[in-house]
Amino acid sequence: MSHEEQLKAALQRLETSVQKILSTRGYGKDAKQLKLLHEMIREQLTNANTRSATRTIR
Repeated sequence: MSHEEQLKAALQRLETSVQKILSTRGYGKDAKQLKLLHEMIREQLTNANTRSATRTIR
C-alpha cells in the first residue's frame, strides 16, 4: 500500500470519526482537535509530492 493510499484511508477513517463525535457530543474540544487533524491530513494529501526523490539518501 502506497503512502498516498494510506493517507486516503486514514483520512476516510478520521472523517467518519469526526462525524460520529459531532453527532453524539457536539462541537467540543475533542471534535475541534479531530477537525484540525482532518484538515492537516487533507492538506498533506493534496500537496504531497508522489515523485521519487531526486537525490539518494546516504
